[in-house]
Amino acid sequence: MSYQISVVIPVYNAQKYLKKCLDSIVGQTLGIENIEVIIVDDFSQDDSLKIAKSYLNKYPSFKLIELDSNKGQGNGRNIGLKHVSSDFVTFIDSDDFILENTFENSLNKMKKHNCELLIYNSQFISNNEDIPLDVHQLDINEDKVINDLNDYPQLIFSTSVWNKIFNKKLFKFLSFPSKYYEDTTVAINTILNSNKIYLNSESKYFYRRSGDDSSTTTTISIKNCLDLSETILEIFSLEKTYSKYSKILNIINLKFTNDILFWIFHYDWYIGEEKKVLTEIEKFINKFSKDDFDFLKELKGDYYLFEDAILNFNDYDFETFLAKYKYFNNLPYVNSIANLYVDTGHGFNEDEKISIRYELKENNDISFNLSEFKDIVNLRFDPIEQAFIKCKICLVSSNNNEIKIAESNSFNNLNDEFQTFTTLDPFYILDNDFDKNISRINFKFKLAILNKVNLNNLFNEKDNIINNLSCENRQFKNSDKKGFFGLIKR
Repeated sequence: MSYQISVVIPVYNAQKYLKKCLDSIVGQTLGIENIEVIIVDDFSQDDSLKIAKSYLNKYPSFKLIELDSNKGQGNGRNIGLKHVSSDFVTFIDSDDFILENTFENSLNKMKKHNCELLIYNSQFISNNEDIPLDVHQLDINEDKVINDLNDYPQLIFSTSVWNKIFNKKLFKFLSFPSKYYEDTTVAINTILNSNKIYLNSESKYFYRRSGDDSSTTTTISIKNCLDLSETILEIFSLEKTYSKYSKILNIINLKFTNDILFWIFHYDWYIGEEKKVLTEIEKFINKFSKDDFDFLKELKGDYYLFEDAILNFNDYDFETFLAKYKYFNNLPYVNSIANLYVDTGHGFNEDEKISIRYELKENNDISFNLSEFKDIVNLRFDPIEQAFIKCKICLVSSNNNEIKIAESNSFNNLNDEFQTFTTLDPFYILDNDFDKNISRINFKFKLAILNKVNLNNLFNEKDNIINNLSCENRQFKNSDKKGFFGLIKR
C-alpha cells in the first residue's frame, strides 16, 4: 500500500502517555489509512507493548518492531527508518502528541512550495499545563519559506527532529548516534542541506517537558555534559563543508557551551568529574569571540550568559577557574542567618532549630533563648548559611559559664586560629558537658568570607584531595556523590 507519510515512534516504558500519542495520529485529518505508523518498542518493561499491539489489531497501517534489548532512542529511530516506505517521514516521541491537522496541512504546503523540510510550531507542556518555549525552539508566528539560512539564522536553534517533516531527499542525513542529544546534529545537518524550508504556523507538536515521570531526561549528569561536548565538536566539523554558515554554527555551539557551564556551576559533582568536562570544552572554547556573544544576544536576547567565563577560560587552570566562576562567584549571595540546632533526644533536626538573622560583621555577638527546650542532649551552632567562610569562636557562654566546642566540619583543625569552611553548611558541635535545662546561650565569634587568596591557598592542597576523592569515587558509585567542597548531590 502507498502511504503519504511515515511516522517513526520509539517507545520505552511510555504506558502513561502512549495512548494519547497514538490517538493523535489516528485522528489526523489526512486519514490513518494514508499514514504509515512504525512503532519501535525498545524492550519496554511496562504495558507499552500491550498498548501498541491493541492499535496494530485495529489499523492495517500500523507496524510494530519489538527489540529484544534496550538500544536507546537513537537506535530505535534508525531501526524504524529502515521500514519507511513513503516519500516523507517524521518522528514523534511516545509521550507527545500533535494537532489533528498537522500532517494534511504540512504535506500540502511542502508539495505546493516544493520544500525538502518543514518545521511546525511546538508547545511545551508539563503535567498538562503549557510552559514557555526554551531558547532552542522557534516560535513560528506566520508561515515563511526559507531559501537561505543566512536570511533566517534563528533557524539553527531548532535542534530537534520531532517537529519536522523530511522529504526523501534528506533521508540520507537521518542517522542517529547512541547518546544524549542524538537528534541535534541530525537536525542541523538537514537544515544545512535543505534548499527550501517551510515554517508552518498552523500545525503544532506538544512536547512533554522533562520532569514528568515518563521523561528520559529528568536529571542532568556528567554524561549530559560530555555528550553535548561531543555534539559541539561534530557541529564545528560541519564548518569545513558549510563555511558560508560558520558564523551561525558558532552561535549554536556558543549556546551549547553556555549550557554546559550552567550545569557545572549549578550542579555539585566530584571535582575530578568537573575537570573531565572542562578538559573536553577546552578543545573548542577558544573558538568563541565577543562578536559571537553579540550575535547570540541579537538573535535570542540578553539572557544569562557566562561571557566572562568563556572568553577568559584559557587564563586559568581548571581549579582556579572553578574557584573564580563557580565557588567564589556564589559569595555575593551570602545569607546571614545563624542557626542553633537543639538535640532533645531526637538528634539534630529542622523542627528543633532556632534561626537568627543578623548583619554580617567581623565581630559578631548572638544570643539564643532556649527556655522552651527541656533535657537538652546537645547543641549545634551554624554561624552562617551558603558561604565559604573562616570563623573563630571567641566565647560560648551560659550564665557566665564558658562552654567548649567539641568538633566542627571545618577544612582544618579546631586548634587553628580560624576554622576554614568550604562546605555550604558550616557547623560547630558543642561539648555536651553543660546544664541540660540551659535557658540561654551566647556566641561571640569572628567571621569573614574567604577571599581569592584564601581560595588559592586551599587549592595548593588540591592534588592530595583529588587523589583521595578518586578513591572515594570508586566506593560511592551510585550512592551520594560528595564534591570537592563537601557538597552533596543526590
